[in-house]
Amino acid sequence: MSQFNRDKEENTGKILAIFIFIVLFFILFLTGTVKEIFSSKNKTKTTKVQKQDPFRGSIKTSDGLKIASSSDIWYFALNGKNIKEDKKELVAKLISVYTNITQQEVLYLINKNKRVVINNKLTTKEAKRLKRLSKSLDKMRAFKTFRTGDSVRRFGFEIVKTKVQKRIYPYKDLLSPALGFVSKSSGEPLSGIEKYYDETLKANKEGWIYAQKDIGGNLIYNKKLEYNPSVDGNTIILTINGKLQKKIEKILTEKKEEFEAKEVIASVMDSKTGELLAFASSNRYDPTDIKNVSFTKVSALQHYYEAGSVIKPFILSYAIEKGYVKRYDLLKGYNGRWKLGKKTIIDDVRKFNLISVENILIYSSNIGISQVGLMLNGYQMRELFTNFGISKISEIDLPFERETYLPSTDQYDRSEIYKATSSYGYGLQTNFVQLLKAYNIFNNGGYSVNPHIAKTIFTNNNERIDAPITSKKVLSRDTATTIKSILRKTVKKGTGVKANIEGYYIAGKTGTAHIAKKGSYSDSYMNSFFGFANDDKRKYTLGVVFVEPNPEINHFSSKTAAPTGKRIIEVMIEEELLEKKSEN
Repeated sequence: MSQFNRDKEENTGKILAIFIFIVLFFILFLTGTVKEIFSSKNKTKTTKVQKQDPFRGSIKTSDGLKIASSSDIWYFALNGKNIKEDKKELVAKLISVYTNITQQEVLYLINKNKRVVINNKLTTKEAKRLKRLSKSLDKMRAFKTFRTGDSVRRFGFEIVKTKVQKRIYPYKDLLSPALGFVSKSSGEPLSGIEKYYDETLKANKEGWIYAQKDIGGNLIYNKKLEYNPSVDGNTIILTINGKLQKKIEKILTEKKEEFEAKEVIASVMDSKTGELLAFASSNRYDPTDIKNVSFTKVSALQHYYEAGSVIKPFILSYAIEKGYVKRYDLLKGYNGRWKLGKKTIIDDVRKFNLISVENILIYSSNIGISQVGLMLNGYQMRELFTNFGISKISEIDLPFERETYLPSTDQYDRSEIYKATSSYGYGLQTNFVQLLKAYNIFNNGGYSVNPHIAKTIFTNNNERIDAPITSKKVLSRDTATTIKSILRKTVKKGTGVKANIEGYYIAGKTGTAHIAKKGSYSDSYMNSFFGFANDDKRKYTLGVVFVEPNPEINHFSSKTAAPTGKRIIEVMIEEELLEKKSEN
Protein backbone atom coordinates (compact mmCIF):
# COMPACT_ATOMS: atom_id res chain seq x y z
CA MET A 1 0.00 0.00 0.00
CA SER A 2 1.36 3.38 -0.93
CA GLN A 3 2.14 6.09 1.61
CA PHE A 4 -0.63 8.20 0.09
CA ASN A 5 -3.27 5.56 0.78
CA ARG A 6 -2.05 5.00 4.33
CA ASP A 7 -2.25 8.76 5.10
CA LYS A 8 -5.71 8.86 3.60
CA GLU A 9 -6.99 6.06 5.84
CA GLU A 10 -5.47 7.68 8.95
CA ASN A 11 -7.13 11.05 8.15
CA THR A 12 -10.48 9.36 7.54
CA GLY A 13 -10.25 7.60 10.91
CA LYS A 14 -9.42 10.84 12.71
CA ILE A 15 -12.33 12.67 11.09
CA LEU A 16 -14.73 9.87 12.00
CA ALA A 17 -13.47 9.83 15.58
CA ILE A 18 -13.90 13.62 15.87
CA PHE A 19 -17.42 13.40 14.41
CA ILE A 20 -18.42 10.64 16.83
CA PHE A 21 -17.03 12.66 19.74
CA ILE A 22 -18.97 15.75 18.68
CA VAL A 23 -22.20 13.77 18.34
CA LEU A 24 -21.71 12.12 21.72
CA PHE A 25 -20.93 15.47 23.36
CA PHE A 26 -24.03 17.06 21.80
CA ILE A 27 -26.19 14.16 22.97
CA LEU A 28 -24.83 14.41 26.50
CA PHE A 29 -25.23 18.19 26.51
CA LEU A 30 -28.77 18.00 25.19
CA THR A 31 -29.70 15.27 27.68
CA GLY A 32 -28.31 17.29 30.57
CA THR A 33 -30.03 20.44 29.46
CA VAL A 34 -33.38 18.76 29.00
CA LYS A 35 -32.95 16.99 32.33
CA GLU A 36 -32.16 20.32 34.01
CA ILE A 37 -35.12 22.01 32.38
CA PHE A 38 -37.52 19.28 33.40
CA SER A 39 -35.91 19.04 36.81
CA SER A 40 -36.32 22.78 37.40
CA LYS A 41 -39.83 22.74 36.00
CA ASN A 42 -40.84 19.85 38.18
CA LYS A 43 -39.33 21.47 41.22
CA THR A 44 -41.17 24.74 40.65
CA LYS A 45 -44.47 23.17 39.62
CA THR A 46 -46.08 22.87 43.05
CA THR A 47 -49.69 22.49 44.04
CA LYS A 48 -51.75 25.45 45.13
CA VAL A 49 -55.13 25.92 46.76
CA GLN A 50 -56.86 29.17 45.82
CA LYS A 51 -59.95 30.18 47.76
CA GLN A 52 -62.99 31.50 45.88
CA ASP A 53 -64.87 33.98 48.05
CA PRO A 54 -68.63 34.18 47.46
CA PHE A 55 -70.30 37.53 46.82
CA ARG A 56 -73.14 39.23 48.64
CA GLY A 57 -76.29 39.09 46.53
CA SER A 58 -77.36 41.86 44.17
CA ILE A 59 -80.36 44.18 44.51
CA LYS A 60 -82.26 45.23 41.37
CA THR A 61 -85.26 47.44 40.63
CA SER A 62 -88.33 46.09 38.85
CA ASP A 63 -87.16 47.77 35.63
CA GLY A 64 -83.74 46.10 35.71
CA LEU A 65 -81.40 48.59 37.39
CA LYS A 66 -78.75 46.83 39.48
CA ILE A 67 -78.55 49.29 42.38
CA ALA A 68 -76.34 47.20 44.69
CA SER A 69 -73.77 44.49 44.01
CA SER A 70 -70.42 43.30 45.35
CA SER A 71 -66.90 43.01 44.02
CA ASP A 72 -63.56 41.81 45.34
CA ILE A 73 -60.98 44.41 46.34
CA TRP A 74 -57.38 43.78 45.22
CA TYR A 75 -54.08 45.43 45.96
CA PHE A 76 -51.28 45.88 43.46
CA ALA A 77 -47.62 45.92 44.60
CA LEU A 78 -44.23 45.51 42.96
CA ASN A 79 -40.55 45.47 43.85
CA GLY A 80 -38.04 47.37 41.70
CA LYS A 81 -35.36 44.74 42.57
CA ASN A 82 -37.27 42.21 40.48
CA ILE A 83 -37.30 44.32 37.31
CA LYS A 84 -34.40 44.33 34.86
CA GLU A 85 -32.64 47.69 34.66
CA ASP A 86 -33.17 48.13 30.91
CA LYS A 87 -36.90 47.34 31.26
CA LYS A 88 -37.81 49.70 34.10
CA GLU A 89 -38.92 52.57 31.86
CA LEU A 90 -41.05 50.20 29.77
CA VAL A 91 -42.70 48.75 32.91
CA ALA A 92 -43.36 52.24 34.29
CA LYS A 93 -44.87 53.39 31.00
CA LEU A 94 -47.23 50.41 30.73
CA ILE A 95 -48.33 50.64 34.38
CA SER A 96 -49.19 54.31 33.86
CA VAL A 97 -51.42 53.30 30.93
CA TYR A 98 -53.30 50.80 33.14
CA THR A 99 -53.61 53.10 36.17
CA ASN A 100 -54.15 56.77 36.98
CA ILE A 101 -50.50 57.16 38.07
CA THR A 102 -48.04 59.03 35.86
CA GLN A 103 -45.04 57.29 34.32
CA GLN A 104 -42.66 59.45 36.36
CA GLU A 105 -44.39 58.53 39.63
CA VAL A 106 -44.28 54.81 38.83
CA LEU A 107 -40.61 55.01 37.80
CA TYR A 108 -39.83 56.77 41.08
CA LEU A 109 -41.45 53.92 43.04
CA ILE A 110 -39.66 51.28 40.97
CA ASN A 111 -36.28 52.93 41.54
CA LYS A 112 -36.75 52.61 45.29
CA ASN A 113 -35.84 48.96 44.71
CA LYS A 114 -38.14 47.75 47.48
CA ARG A 115 -41.70 46.48 47.75
CA VAL A 116 -44.26 49.26 47.32
CA VAL A 117 -48.05 49.13 47.08
CA ILE A 118 -49.20 50.98 43.98
CA ASN A 119 -52.96 50.68 44.58
CA ASN A 120 -54.94 48.95 47.34
CA LYS A 121 -58.47 49.49 45.98
CA LEU A 122 -58.48 47.71 42.64
CA THR A 123 -61.70 46.27 41.26
CA THR A 124 -61.71 42.72 39.89
CA LYS A 125 -61.74 44.10 36.34
CA GLU A 126 -58.69 46.27 37.01
CA ALA A 127 -56.90 43.36 38.72
CA LYS A 128 -57.45 41.09 35.69
CA ARG A 129 -56.00 43.73 33.37
CA LEU A 130 -52.89 44.09 35.49
CA LYS A 131 -52.48 40.30 35.69
CA ARG A 132 -52.53 40.15 31.90
CA LEU A 133 -49.95 42.94 31.79
CA SER A 134 -47.72 41.03 34.22
CA LYS A 135 -47.83 37.93 31.99
CA SER A 136 -47.02 40.00 28.90
CA LEU A 137 -44.04 41.61 30.63
CA ASP A 138 -42.84 38.17 31.75
CA LYS A 139 -42.83 37.02 28.13
CA MET A 140 -40.81 40.13 27.26
CA ARG A 141 -38.22 39.06 29.88
CA ALA A 142 -38.81 42.19 31.97
CA PHE A 143 -38.42 40.36 35.28
CA LYS A 144 -35.20 38.99 36.75
CA THR A 145 -34.69 35.28 37.39
CA PHE A 146 -33.56 34.21 40.83
CA ARG A 147 -32.05 30.80 41.63
CA THR A 148 -32.31 29.41 45.14
CA GLY A 149 -30.74 25.98 45.41
CA ASP A 150 -32.35 23.89 42.70
CA SER A 151 -35.36 26.15 42.19
CA VAL A 152 -35.72 29.01 39.74
CA ARG A 153 -38.15 31.89 40.38
CA ARG A 154 -39.26 35.08 38.70
CA PHE A 155 -41.30 37.66 40.57
CA GLY A 156 -43.72 39.79 38.55
CA PHE A 157 -46.48 42.00 39.87
CA GLU A 158 -48.08 41.22 43.20
CA ILE A 159 -51.87 41.36 42.67
CA VAL A 160 -53.64 39.98 45.71
CA LYS A 161 -57.28 39.86 46.77
CA THR A 162 -58.05 41.43 50.14
CA LYS A 163 -60.34 39.89 52.75
CA VAL A 164 -62.98 42.63 52.53
CA GLN A 165 -65.26 42.96 49.52
CA LYS A 166 -66.50 46.23 48.10
CA ARG A 167 -70.23 46.99 47.96
CA ILE A 168 -71.01 48.88 44.78
CA TYR A 169 -73.88 51.36 44.43
CA PRO A 170 -73.63 52.53 40.80
CA TYR A 171 -76.66 54.85 40.96
CA LYS A 172 -75.27 56.74 43.97
CA ASP A 173 -78.16 58.08 46.10
CA LEU A 174 -81.02 56.31 44.27
CA LEU A 175 -83.52 54.83 46.77
CA SER A 176 -81.56 56.02 49.78
CA PRO A 177 -82.12 55.94 52.66
CA ALA A 178 -84.43 52.91 52.15
CA LEU A 179 -81.73 50.93 50.32
CA GLY A 180 -79.36 51.18 53.28
CA PHE A 181 -75.64 50.45 53.26
CA VAL A 182 -72.96 48.08 54.53
CA SER A 183 -69.91 48.94 56.61
CA LYS A 184 -66.77 49.51 54.54
CA SER A 185 -64.57 47.91 57.16
CA SER A 186 -66.60 44.87 58.25
CA GLY A 187 -69.06 44.43 55.40
CA GLU A 188 -71.93 44.26 57.93
CA PRO A 189 -75.27 45.78 56.83
CA LEU A 190 -76.30 48.73 58.97
CA SER A 191 -79.67 49.90 57.67
CA GLY A 192 -82.43 49.65 55.10
CA ILE A 193 -83.04 46.79 52.68
CA GLU A 194 -79.42 45.71 53.13
CA LYS A 195 -80.05 45.03 56.82
CA TYR A 196 -83.59 43.65 56.66
CA TYR A 197 -82.68 41.11 53.96
CA ASP A 198 -79.18 40.35 55.23
CA GLU A 199 -79.77 36.60 55.57
CA THR A 200 -81.09 36.50 52.01
CA LEU A 201 -78.26 38.58 50.52
CA LYS A 202 -75.45 37.15 52.63
CA ALA A 203 -72.73 35.24 50.76
CA ASN A 204 -73.50 31.54 51.10
CA LYS A 205 -70.50 29.21 50.75
CA GLU A 206 -66.77 29.62 50.12
CA GLY A 207 -65.31 27.77 47.14
CA TRP A 208 -61.79 26.73 46.16
CA ILE A 209 -59.56 25.72 43.25
CA TYR A 210 -56.87 23.03 43.80
CA ALA A 211 -54.30 23.02 40.99
CA GLN A 212 -50.62 23.12 40.06
CA LYS A 213 -48.88 26.41 39.51
CA ASP A 214 -46.19 27.34 37.02
CA ILE A 215 -42.91 29.16 37.53
CA GLY A 216 -44.72 32.49 37.67
CA GLY A 217 -47.08 31.29 40.38
CA ASN A 218 -50.10 31.09 38.06
CA LEU A 219 -52.57 28.24 38.21
CA ILE A 220 -52.26 25.56 35.50
CA TYR A 221 -55.69 24.63 34.18
CA ASN A 222 -55.13 21.00 33.29
CA LYS A 223 -56.78 17.66 34.07
CA LYS A 224 -55.36 17.69 37.58
CA LEU A 225 -57.38 20.80 38.49
CA GLU A 226 -60.07 20.33 41.12
CA TYR A 227 -62.81 22.91 41.52
CA ASN A 228 -65.51 23.47 44.12
CA PRO A 229 -67.50 26.63 43.20
CA SER A 230 -68.45 29.31 45.71
CA VAL A 231 -72.13 30.07 46.32
CA ASP A 232 -73.12 33.73 46.19
CA GLY A 233 -75.97 35.38 48.08
CA ASN A 234 -79.45 35.50 46.57
CA THR A 235 -80.64 38.21 44.20
CA ILE A 236 -83.51 40.47 45.24
CA ILE A 237 -85.80 42.13 42.70
CA LEU A 238 -87.56 45.12 44.21
CA THR A 239 -91.05 46.46 43.56
CA ILE A 240 -89.46 49.87 42.94
CA ASN A 241 -89.68 51.36 39.44
CA GLY A 242 -86.20 52.90 39.13
CA LYS A 243 -87.16 55.52 36.56
CA LEU A 244 -90.22 56.67 38.50
CA GLN A 245 -88.21 56.67 41.74
CA LYS A 246 -85.54 58.91 40.24
CA LYS A 247 -88.06 61.42 38.90
CA ILE A 248 -89.92 61.63 42.20
CA GLU A 249 -86.66 62.10 44.10
CA LYS A 250 -85.88 65.05 41.83
CA ILE A 251 -89.29 66.59 42.59
CA LEU A 252 -88.81 66.18 46.35
CA THR A 253 -85.36 67.77 46.23
CA GLU A 254 -86.82 70.79 44.41
CA LYS A 255 -89.77 71.07 46.82
CA LYS A 256 -87.54 70.85 49.87
CA GLU A 257 -85.54 73.79 48.56
CA GLU A 258 -88.61 75.76 47.47
CA PHE A 259 -90.34 75.55 50.87
CA GLU A 260 -87.17 75.30 52.98
CA ALA A 261 -88.41 72.09 54.60
CA LYS A 262 -86.27 69.75 56.69
CA GLU A 263 -87.37 66.82 54.55
CA VAL A 264 -90.01 65.81 52.01
CA ILE A 265 -91.19 62.18 51.83
CA ALA A 266 -93.35 60.52 49.17
CA SER A 267 -94.44 57.07 48.06
CA VAL A 268 -96.60 55.38 45.41
CA MET A 269 -98.12 51.97 46.19
CA ASP A 270 -100.07 49.44 44.14
CA SER A 271 -103.35 49.37 46.08
CA LYS A 272 -104.14 45.71 45.44
CA THR A 273 -100.74 44.14 46.14
CA GLY A 274 -99.03 46.62 48.48
CA GLU A 275 -96.03 46.85 46.11
CA LEU A 276 -94.16 50.14 46.52
CA LEU A 277 -93.41 51.57 43.08
CA ALA A 278 -91.61 54.52 44.66
CA PHE A 279 -90.39 55.18 48.19
CA ALA A 280 -88.59 58.48 48.12
CA SER A 281 -87.02 61.16 50.31
CA SER A 282 -85.40 64.49 49.64
CA ASN A 283 -82.70 63.57 52.20
CA ARG A 284 -80.50 61.09 50.36
CA TYR A 285 -76.86 60.01 50.44
CA ASP A 286 -74.31 58.04 48.45
CA PRO A 287 -73.76 54.81 50.45
CA THR A 288 -70.07 54.84 49.46
CA ASP A 289 -69.56 58.42 50.67
CA ILE A 290 -71.87 59.30 53.55
CA LYS A 291 -71.49 62.98 54.43
CA ASN A 292 -74.59 63.44 56.62
CA VAL A 293 -75.25 60.55 59.03
CA SER A 294 -78.72 61.88 59.90
CA PHE A 295 -79.79 61.16 56.31
CA THR A 296 -79.30 57.43 56.90
CA LYS A 297 -82.49 57.33 59.00
CA VAL A 298 -85.58 56.15 57.08
CA SER A 299 -87.91 58.93 58.24
CA ALA A 300 -90.94 57.33 56.60
CA LEU A 301 -90.63 54.66 59.31
CA GLN A 302 -88.63 56.24 62.10
CA HIS A 303 -90.20 59.71 62.31
CA TYR A 304 -93.29 59.56 64.56
CA TYR A 305 -95.62 62.53 64.70
CA GLU A 306 -99.17 63.79 65.26
CA ALA A 307 -100.68 63.61 61.79
CA GLY A 308 -103.49 66.16 61.97
CA SER A 309 -106.51 66.12 59.68
CA VAL A 310 -105.48 63.10 57.59
CA ILE A 311 -106.77 61.05 60.58
CA LYS A 312 -110.38 62.23 60.05
CA PRO A 313 -111.44 59.61 57.43
CA PHE A 314 -110.70 56.78 59.87
CA ILE A 315 -113.01 58.22 62.56
CA LEU A 316 -115.76 58.88 60.07
CA SER A 317 -115.54 55.46 58.40
CA TYR A 318 -115.81 53.67 61.76
CA ALA A 319 -118.86 55.74 62.75
CA ILE A 320 -120.54 55.05 59.40
CA GLU A 321 -119.71 51.34 59.66
CA LYS A 322 -121.24 51.15 63.14
CA GLY A 323 -124.34 53.09 62.04
CA TYR A 324 -123.79 56.17 64.22
CA VAL A 325 -123.96 58.54 61.25
CA LYS A 326 -124.84 58.52 57.57
CA ARG A 327 -123.21 60.38 54.73
CA TYR A 328 -125.79 63.15 54.43
CA ASP A 329 -126.70 63.58 58.11
CA LEU A 330 -126.42 67.11 59.45
CA LEU A 331 -124.47 68.13 62.56
CA LYS A 332 -124.08 71.50 64.25
CA GLY A 333 -121.30 73.66 62.85
CA TYR A 334 -121.39 76.32 65.58
CA ASN A 335 -120.33 78.90 62.96
CA GLY A 336 -116.73 77.77 63.18
CA ARG A 337 -116.17 77.99 66.97
CA TRP A 338 -117.25 75.36 69.49
CA LYS A 339 -116.52 75.42 73.22
CA LEU A 340 -115.85 71.93 74.57
CA GLY A 341 -115.03 72.15 78.26
CA LYS A 342 -112.08 74.49 78.58
CA LYS A 343 -111.05 74.03 74.95
CA THR A 344 -112.33 75.97 71.95
CA ILE A 345 -112.34 73.97 68.72
CA ILE A 346 -112.03 76.08 65.57
CA ASP A 347 -112.73 75.47 61.87
CA ASP A 348 -110.28 77.42 59.71
CA VAL A 349 -111.26 76.39 56.19
CA ARG A 350 -114.97 77.11 56.16
CA LYS A 351 -117.51 78.00 58.87
CA PHE A 352 -120.87 76.19 58.99
CA ASN A 353 -124.05 76.63 61.00
CA LEU A 354 -125.03 73.10 59.99
CA ILE A 355 -122.55 70.72 58.36
CA SER A 356 -123.20 67.47 56.51
CA VAL A 357 -121.19 64.40 57.42
CA GLU A 358 -119.48 64.31 54.03
CA ASN A 359 -118.55 68.00 54.28
CA ILE A 360 -116.62 67.18 57.45
CA LEU A 361 -113.99 65.62 55.17
CA ILE A 362 -114.44 67.82 52.12
CA TYR A 363 -113.80 71.01 54.13
CA SER A 364 -111.80 69.39 56.96
CA SER A 365 -114.05 70.39 59.85
CA ASN A 366 -112.51 69.91 63.30
CA ILE A 367 -115.87 70.70 64.92
CA GLY A 368 -117.76 68.14 62.86
CA ILE A 369 -115.29 65.28 63.32
CA SER A 370 -115.02 65.99 67.07
CA GLN A 371 -118.77 65.47 67.42
CA VAL A 372 -118.48 62.16 65.55
CA GLY A 373 -115.61 61.10 67.81
CA LEU A 374 -117.66 61.84 70.91
CA MET A 375 -120.23 59.27 69.73
CA LEU A 376 -117.65 56.53 70.38
CA ASN A 377 -116.51 55.10 73.71
CA GLY A 378 -112.88 54.58 74.70
CA TYR A 379 -112.78 50.97 73.57
CA GLN A 380 -114.11 51.92 70.14
CA MET A 381 -111.57 54.72 69.74
CA ARG A 382 -108.75 52.29 70.47
CA GLU A 383 -110.30 49.62 68.26
CA LEU A 384 -110.66 51.82 65.18
CA PHE A 385 -107.06 53.05 65.32
CA THR A 386 -105.80 49.52 65.91
CA ASN A 387 -107.86 48.19 63.00
CA PHE A 388 -106.37 50.78 60.67
CA GLY A 389 -102.86 50.11 62.00
CA ILE A 390 -102.32 53.59 63.40
CA SER A 391 -99.49 53.47 65.98
CA LYS A 392 -98.92 49.76 65.15
CA ILE A 393 -95.96 48.29 63.24
CA SER A 394 -96.85 48.37 59.54
CA GLU A 395 -94.94 45.14 58.77
CA ILE A 396 -93.14 46.73 55.84
CA ASP A 397 -89.92 44.87 54.97
CA LEU A 398 -87.57 47.47 56.43
CA PRO A 399 -85.92 47.56 59.89
CA PHE A 400 -86.22 49.77 62.96
CA GLU A 401 -89.95 50.51 62.99
CA ARG A 402 -91.62 50.48 66.41
CA GLU A 403 -95.08 50.92 67.89
CA THR A 404 -95.98 54.47 68.86
CA TYR A 405 -98.15 56.25 71.41
CA LEU A 406 -101.92 55.79 71.47
CA PRO A 407 -104.08 56.93 74.43
CA SER A 408 -105.56 54.15 76.57
CA THR A 409 -109.24 53.23 76.77
CA ASP A 410 -109.46 54.87 80.22
CA GLN A 411 -107.90 58.10 78.96
CA TYR A 412 -110.49 58.32 76.21
CA ASP A 413 -113.37 57.49 78.56
CA ARG A 414 -112.23 60.04 81.16
CA SER A 415 -111.75 62.95 78.76
CA GLU A 416 -113.93 64.23 75.95
CA ILE A 417 -111.00 66.44 74.94
CA TYR A 418 -108.88 63.35 74.26
CA LYS A 419 -111.59 61.96 71.99
CA ALA A 420 -112.11 65.25 70.19
CA THR A 421 -108.44 66.06 69.59
CA SER A 422 -107.63 62.47 68.56
CA SER A 423 -110.47 62.71 66.03
CA TYR A 424 -108.59 65.41 64.15
CA GLY A 425 -105.15 63.91 64.60
CA TYR A 426 -103.65 65.14 67.87
CA GLY A 427 -102.74 63.26 71.04
CA LEU A 428 -101.55 60.14 69.21
CA GLN A 429 -98.50 59.27 67.10
CA THR A 430 -98.08 57.55 63.78
CA ASN A 431 -95.64 57.45 60.86
CA PHE A 432 -95.78 57.87 57.10
CA VAL A 433 -95.96 54.16 56.22
CA GLN A 434 -98.75 53.46 58.70
CA LEU A 435 -100.83 56.24 57.14
CA LEU A 436 -100.10 55.01 53.61
CA LYS A 437 -101.21 51.51 54.59
CA ALA A 438 -104.34 52.82 56.35
CA TYR A 439 -105.46 55.01 53.43
CA ASN A 440 -104.98 52.10 51.06
CA ILE A 441 -107.88 50.31 52.81
CA PHE A 442 -110.34 52.79 51.27
CA ASN A 443 -108.93 52.17 47.78
CA ASN A 444 -108.84 48.38 48.17
CA GLY A 445 -112.46 47.61 48.94
CA GLY A 446 -112.00 47.71 52.72
CA TYR A 447 -109.06 45.29 52.83
CA SER A 448 -105.65 46.03 54.35
CA VAL A 449 -102.45 44.77 52.67
CA ASN A 450 -98.88 45.12 53.88
CA PRO A 451 -96.72 47.57 51.93
CA HIS A 452 -93.54 45.86 50.73
CA ILE A 453 -90.43 46.80 48.79
CA ALA A 454 -89.09 43.38 47.73
CA LYS A 455 -91.00 41.64 44.95
CA THR A 456 -89.03 38.47 44.14
CA ILE A 457 -86.03 36.56 45.45
CA PHE A 458 -84.00 34.43 43.05
CA THR A 459 -82.05 31.80 44.95
CA ASN A 460 -78.78 30.11 44.03
CA ASN A 461 -80.77 27.03 43.02
CA ASN A 462 -82.64 29.11 40.43
CA GLU A 463 -85.76 29.07 42.57
CA ARG A 464 -88.12 32.01 42.41
CA ILE A 465 -89.76 33.17 45.64
CA ASP A 466 -92.42 35.87 45.26
CA ALA A 467 -93.41 38.09 48.17
CA PRO A 468 -96.64 36.82 49.75
CA ILE A 469 -99.68 39.07 49.57
CA THR A 470 -101.85 38.82 52.65
CA SER A 471 -105.00 40.82 53.15
CA LYS A 472 -107.24 41.52 56.12
CA LYS A 473 -110.77 42.92 56.04
CA VAL A 474 -111.12 46.15 57.99
CA LEU A 475 -114.23 47.78 56.51
CA SER A 476 -117.17 46.71 54.42
CA ARG A 477 -116.85 47.49 50.72
CA ASP A 478 -119.81 49.89 50.95
CA THR A 479 -118.17 51.97 53.70
CA ALA A 480 -114.79 52.00 51.93
CA THR A 481 -116.48 53.11 48.70
CA THR A 482 -118.40 55.85 50.54
CA ILE A 483 -115.24 57.31 52.09
CA LYS A 484 -113.37 57.10 48.79
CA SER A 485 -116.13 58.97 46.96
CA ILE A 486 -116.11 61.68 49.64
CA LEU A 487 -112.32 61.97 49.26
CA ARG A 488 -112.88 62.29 45.51
CA LYS A 489 -115.11 65.31 46.21
CA THR A 490 -112.42 66.66 48.56
CA VAL A 491 -110.03 66.85 45.61
CA LYS A 492 -112.63 68.15 43.17
CA LYS A 493 -113.89 71.02 45.33
CA GLY A 494 -112.48 70.86 48.87
CA THR A 495 -109.12 71.20 50.62
CA GLY A 496 -107.37 68.85 48.16
CA VAL A 497 -108.28 70.73 44.99
CA LYS A 498 -104.62 71.55 44.26
CA ALA A 499 -104.03 67.83 43.63
CA ASN A 500 -106.69 67.54 40.95
CA ILE A 501 -105.98 66.84 37.26
CA GLU A 502 -108.97 67.05 34.92
CA GLY A 503 -109.90 63.73 33.32
CA TYR A 504 -108.15 61.61 35.98
CA TYR A 505 -109.57 59.93 39.05
CA ILE A 506 -107.73 61.48 41.99
CA ALA A 507 -108.97 61.45 45.58
CA GLY A 508 -107.39 62.36 48.88
CA LYS A 509 -107.12 64.37 52.06
CA THR A 510 -104.72 67.03 53.27
CA GLY A 511 -103.53 67.56 56.83
CA THR A 512 -101.63 70.39 58.49
CA ALA A 513 -100.48 69.58 62.02
CA HIS A 514 -98.60 71.65 64.60
CA ILE A 515 -95.47 70.00 66.00
CA ALA A 516 -95.11 69.79 69.76
CA LYS A 517 -91.73 70.93 71.08
CA LYS A 518 -90.78 71.13 74.74
CA GLY A 519 -94.29 70.41 75.94
CA SER A 520 -96.21 72.91 73.80
CA TYR A 521 -97.21 73.35 70.16
CA SER A 522 -94.79 75.45 68.14
CA ASP A 523 -94.98 77.29 64.85
CA SER A 524 -93.53 74.22 63.14
CA TYR A 525 -95.74 71.99 60.99
CA MET A 526 -96.14 68.62 59.32
CA ASN A 527 -97.92 68.91 55.97
CA SER A 528 -99.56 65.82 54.47
CA PHE A 529 -101.52 64.61 51.49
CA PHE A 530 -102.70 61.00 51.28
CA GLY A 531 -104.95 59.69 48.56
CA PHE A 532 -105.45 57.72 45.38
CA ALA A 533 -104.87 57.85 41.63
CA ASN A 534 -106.88 55.26 39.69
CA ASP A 535 -107.79 54.37 36.12
CA ASP A 536 -110.02 51.62 34.73
CA LYS A 537 -107.34 48.93 35.25
CA ARG A 538 -105.00 50.14 38.00
CA LYS A 539 -105.29 51.60 41.47
CA TYR A 540 -102.54 53.44 43.33
CA THR A 541 -102.32 54.86 46.83
CA LEU A 542 -99.88 57.72 47.36
CA GLY A 543 -98.66 59.91 50.15
CA VAL A 544 -96.62 63.10 50.51
CA VAL A 545 -95.32 64.60 53.77
CA PHE A 546 -93.40 67.86 54.31
CA VAL A 547 -91.39 67.95 57.53
CA GLU A 548 -91.28 71.49 58.93
CA PRO A 549 -91.56 73.72 55.86
CA ASN A 550 -90.68 77.33 56.55
CA PRO A 551 -93.94 78.87 57.86
CA GLU A 552 -92.92 82.27 56.49
CA ILE A 553 -93.09 80.80 52.98
CA ASN A 554 -96.14 78.56 53.38
CA HIS A 555 -97.14 75.94 55.93
CA PHE A 556 -100.52 74.84 54.56
CA SER A 557 -100.78 71.36 53.05
CA SER A 558 -103.08 72.69 50.34
CA LYS A 559 -100.11 74.75 49.09
CA THR A 560 -97.29 72.26 49.69
CA ALA A 561 -98.24 68.56 49.92
CA ALA A 562 -101.29 68.56 47.61
CA PRO A 563 -99.54 70.25 44.63
CA THR A 564 -96.57 67.92 45.13
CA GLY A 565 -98.97 64.97 44.98
CA LYS A 566 -100.31 66.36 41.72
CA ARG A 567 -96.79 66.65 40.30
CA ILE A 568 -96.07 63.02 41.21
CA ILE A 569 -99.27 61.89 39.48
CA GLU A 570 -98.23 63.85 36.37
CA VAL A 571 -94.99 61.87 36.33
CA MET A 572 -96.98 58.63 36.64
CA ILE A 573 -98.97 59.74 33.59
CA GLU A 574 -95.73 60.51 31.71
CA GLU A 575 -94.47 57.02 32.54
CA GLU A 576 -97.74 55.51 31.27
CA LEU A 577 -98.60 54.12 34.68
CA LEU A 578 -101.94 55.91 34.68
CA GLU A 579 -104.59 56.68 32.06
CA LYS A 580 -107.72 58.77 32.04
CA LYS A 581 -110.62 57.11 33.82
CA SER A 582 -114.02 56.77 32.21
CA GLU A 583 -115.79 57.76 35.48
CA ASN A 584 -114.73 60.95 37.22
